[in-house]
Amino acid sequence: MTYRTIDAVIGNTSLVELVRLPDETIRARNNVILGKLEGNSPAGSVKDRAALSMIRWAERRARIRPVVLLMPEDISEKRRRSMAAYGAEIILTPAKGGMECARDMAAQMEQEGGGIVLD
Repeated sequence: MTYRTIDAVIGNTSLVELVRLPDETIRARNNVILGKLEGNSPAGSVKDRAALSMIRWAERRARIRPVVLLMPEDISEKRRRSMAAYGAEIILTPAKGGMECARDMAAQMEQEGGGIVLD
């Protein structure tokens, strides 16, 4: 199946019939037990549904804004790509300053009215 957006996948993960359950009562009643493969959600968790619900709630109330992440330039490429895939704008700070430099720059941006720093 093909989805147009990543959020369309959430809640539409596959079901699999659990046929190896040892309970004879289940089989005798011709019941079928299905398991939902939430590990196939975009972030690999059943928590994806709750997160999407919170995001949609905040969007409807204009309580959410695009995220800007500041991180040292030596942060792994995988981390950068995964955050960008979620829609974050990435600003790289000098590697020699580490996370402390990134936090300092974020605090400066907040003071200048350029956002909010979340702990």
